[in-house]
Amino acid sequence: MPSTIDSWRDRISPSVLIGAARLLGGLMLASVASYFAAIAMSFSSFFPELAKVFLPRIILFVYVPLAISVVYFYVRVQLGRWLLEQGAIEQAREWCEPRLDYNFWLRGKREVLIQRVVMAQVSMRQLDYVLAESVLWRAPEALPSGARELVELARWRAEWALRSDNLLRVKKAHDEVDGASRPRVDRAALIACMAERAMRSGQAPRCRELLEEARWVDPTSRRAELVEVLLEAREGRVGAEKLLHRLDSVRGWADEQIPGRGVELGLLRCELLGELGRGSERDEEMARVRALIEDGVVDRRSELLFQDIEERERVIQES
Repeated sequence: MPSTIDSWRDRISPSVLIGAARLLGGLMLASVASYFAAIAMSFSSFFPELAKVFLPRIILFVYVPLAISVVYFYVRVQLGRWLLEQGAIEQAREWCEPRLDYNFWLRGKREVLIQRVVMAQVSMRQLDYVLAESVLWRAPEALPSGARELVELARWRAEWALRSDNLLRVKKAHDEVDGASRPRVDRAALIACMAERAMRSGQAPRCRELLEEARWVDPTSRRAELVEVLLEAREGRVGAEKLLHRLDSVRGWADEQIPGRGVELGLLRCELLGELGRGSERDEEMARVRALIEDGVVDRRSELLFQDIEERERVIQES
């Protein structure tokens, strides 16, 4: 059933989803107002027929605004995530941005946490790392303790830190939710972020240990697979052809999750194509990498790697 519902929802355009959510909100307010108006009118001598119908069923009628309210609040909380899954990045941002702060009367802490998790992903997909940082570490006192989405928030804090070359924050993000086991997909991704940190710190054995742990939590983790590819490329234990195939299988997912990483993965692909002697394909890939940089689709980590490679090529040409 959930897969059928998801498939049906994915066929609805983002504008229709947003319109339906707003319509539900209006319907909720109207139903609540109508219910209390009916109570007031039932106790008035001007509406005896209404009193005969409504008062004996007053408890039954309360389920109408209650049911509409439950549906509306669920949709309001989850809509940003649905829009993100559809790739409607700008619409997801417009929906989540006004809902990032806790308000006792209007917005609970759990909703704020979910909106921030989605908004952080939106910001990183739009390469707005300044906004992503402000969302990820915004007013932590407004977040609920023990919520499962805290693991998801920690995962994206670690992702931001890795792309910003701030390895200390990766560990801090992990330690804040250490011991939490769910949701398993984000838990495995967070452990994979720690594995990438270990790899970049020159701790290959520790990296492999963390990758085993991530695979135990989620055997299908694409994030762990990505780190495995990066580690194998660094160690040179796997043939370039096999490694290129693995890179291509995970690259689409990685580019969607963090577009700023495209340059880094493109550079790795260039290196593998060069080892295989496929020079024309390597030149085409490098042209795509340069196009990404010219278009600004690059984050700090990818930019540093590109500058390092360009510097090495310059030294080789001069020598």
